[in-house]
Amino acid sequence: MARLTKKEFVDRLRTAARGARALASQYVVESLPETIVFNLRVVDDPRGTRGPEGTVKFLGGRFVLPANLVGLDASQAASLLWVDGRVPRWVNLYVEECDDQTTTIALMLTARLVEADAAKLPRDIGASPENELAPFRIRGHGLPAGWRSVATDGRVSIRKRPSTGHSG
Repeated sequence: MARLTKKEFVDRLRTAARGARALASQYVVESLPETIVFNLRVVDDPRGTRGPEGTVKFLGGRFVLPANLVGLDASQAASLLWVDGRVPRWVNLYVEECDDQTTTIALMLTARLVEADAAKLPRDIGASPENELAPFRIRGHGLPAGWRSVATDGRVSIRKRPSTGHSG
């Protein structure tokens, strides 16, 4: 395995997302829907030219609205992560929340772009030498403070809370 194609990159994202969903399902109360959407955490590069008001400078110097980094399908998310054959050195993903139709996976990433070469991307802890998911790294969802285990404290809820339309 060497240089990844964009299709292989998207496939790795989908595979990693299924793995994150399977991991989270062991700890959450909800039955996680199979439909997955992605939220990319904002990586605003403060260097150089600033974009139009309300935008952030995302990977590759692209200016995007933060609202365009949420609720993405795998192809849309991968398109934002893929920059002319380069990808973030690592992308952590974890189940963030769910509703009745979708499981939302957060993508946290480094702003450091490297060549999309599986042999050169860093392996995750415990990953096989083939590095089948790189640069994606499956992480567990957040747990409440003091939580010890499913056996001791039970499963947790990650159901998306409806917006109230106001803050405070």
